[in-house]
Amino acid sequence: MKTKIYYLLTLLALFTCSAGFLSSCSDDEESPSGDALIEKLQGNWIFEKMKMNVLGQTIEMTADDLRNSPGVGSNVDFYDESLSFNGTKVNGKSYKVDGNRVMLPWYEDVDWWAKVSFSDSQMIMEYDVTSEGINIKMWAYYNRTGRAASAVLPSESDPTLLPAILKIDFLSAE
Repeated sequence: MKTKIYYLLTLLALFTCSAGFLSSCSDDEESPSGDALIEKLQGNWIFEKMKMNVLGQTIEMTADDLRNSPGVGSNVDFYDESLSFNGTKVNGKSYKVDGNRVMLPWYEDVDWWAKVSFSDSQMIMEYDVTSEGINIKMWAYYNRTGRAASAVLPSESDPTLLPAILKIDFLSAE
């Protein structure tokens, strides 16, 4: 069973970036909602790190860790490495807002809403998902940047990694 858990954690770590995150909210964080959230999102955000908690195990990875993970390969871009919000679009695609949560367009198929909070020039996107009966909490940390973010968009030939990984039957992993 321990091997299966490590297999799950390894696969999840290889994928993630938009997602991922474990941080308790401090008193100086703010979580705007509705139009205030849309206004606060505007601009360019660069992925810093992700934290993930699965089955009581917590892992943390930076963008470089994800890019250089075995199975991912070096110099591989992941979809959430940079987010450029302009009005109601992120990286050129429409996103949704519900209260203090945002739905990035590439996560609509899996219905992943991220609770968004801010602390100084940092944005934290928190996901709480369940796959095959396993609860996964992820926090993705982004820093605001003045330079233009490059839009990295998912395509049909290159699907978003996390939802694909979560569809794998981990219980059959050896």
